[in-house]
Amino acid sequence: SRFIMETNLDRLRERSASIASLLKSEVVLDNEPNHNVDKSFRVFYAMPLCLVFFFGWARIVRWYSRLKHEAQRRMGATKKMIKVTKSLVEKENVFLQRALPGLQELELQDVARLKRPVEANTSVLLRCRLKGGYLRAHPQGFADGRGHAFCKTSGFVFERQGQAGQLAGGGPCVIRNFEGHVLVADQVGTQFLSDEDPQFTGPDFVVEPVDDFVGGCFLGDAMRIKVLSTGKYLRITKDGDVDGSGEASMADVQLVPDIGGAPIESGAIVTLRDAVGADYIHASPSGEVLIGSDNCSNYVANDWRYWLIEKIDEMCPDRFSDGKSSGGSAGRRRTRR
Repeated sequence: SRFIMETNLDRLRERSASIASLLKSEVVLDNEPNHNVDKSFRVFYAMPLCLVFFFGWARIVRWYSRLKHEAQRRMGATKKMIKVTKSLVEKENVFLQRALPGLQELELQDVARLKRPVEANTSVLLRCRLKGGYLRAHPQGFADGRGHAFCKTSGFVFERQGQAGQLAGGGPCVIRNFEGHVLVADQVGTQFLSDEDPQFTGPDFVVEPVDDFVGGCFLGDAMRIKVLSTGKYLRITKDGDVDGSGEASMADVQLVPDIGGAPIESGAIVTLRDAVGADYIHASPSGEVLIGSDNCSNYVANDWRYWLIEKIDEMCPDRFSDGKSSGGSAGRRRTRR
């Protein structure tokens, strides 16, 4: 609230009357248009027209593209196609890459004899060289290339009746899964049958090395399995499907064998053999490590051939290394006792 201050009462009465007259004044509105109004707001009314223009232009572009394609087809224009090919590159052993160029012929033969051959009646793993997985026996009774290493369904045995030794250069063989069922392949697919099944007609596979100059099939080297009933090779596609309609020049038919069976667990009791003489490795009561039982006069060598293999996960230096060797670096160790 505000107060009116004057010197006398009459003056105060005059001021009050003037204020009352101002409060009773009426505002007169005229209907004349205001020519100073900003009319730029009407642009917003035209914004929905952009959507109409977009759909209309899209229909024009589609009509023009269809008309151009039809004209090119009638004029005999052809499409440009780009053919993409890929080659299979595998990492080889670095030591062999450095050593092989300087070896003589006899030395190369010695290196070849160091490889372990693929033998009959022995469980092996078959890695699909193009797919990358392992050949396995599917629970529904067929073979595919989606297996994993050291899985029981990925183990297979090449069986030749009355024969043993290397597979290469031998006669037809039978491929059995971990349950003992026989693998049968045709141009459509594969299936596992029992020996009494009438569809099983006998050995139907022949193992061949990819490199003809190797002279056999060895663990870690590529090989092919020929299906005698189809005259072609066992093929594992990139999708993991297996059939017997592969060609020798295709990468789908190449398999890399490896040692099969279950992995050795930490804390297991194992025996070790010499790869040359097939003699057991044992430890004498005096702490010496010997091969064979020729120099065992005071004890029985077979009683000392068992070893406890143990994996130590702790990161610790090797206790048996010295400053002159590189074995003192920290890392994971396996010990045999």
